[in-house]
Amino acid sequence: MDAARRGLARTVSLIEPSDEIEADHRAAVLEWIGSGAPLYRTRPPDEPDRHLVSYFVPYDAASGALMMVAHRKAGLDLPPGGHCEPGESPWTTVARECVEELGVAAVPVPWAGTAVGSENP
Repeated sequence: MDAARRGLARTVSLIEPSDEIEADHRAAVLEWIGSGAPLYRTRPPDEPDRHLVSYFVPYDAASGALMMVAHRKAGLDLPPGGHCEPGESPWTTVARECVEELGVAAVPVPWAGTAVGSENP
């Protein structure tokens, strides 16, 4: 496994599942990362079918509010985020997408963890 995949696997393995479903999802993602299958989107909108995407939930500490956005294409209220570019860590994607979509810098909150993987793996 190359360094990028090892870094990504480390980031995913640090996620503490809150239930059995999340534990199963984490195990499946770790298996996918280790499989050697492509990790990044090679052709929009969805090739390959499985590819890295980072979502984030903006949090307003003053009000305790979380923010969702109306996703045009999906027709759903979703957290903001976007596709990871080749070689980009999930945190780097969050930082980029936060500025692109909301015009503000991404800052991790202590209760949600740190910016694990902030460096490119």
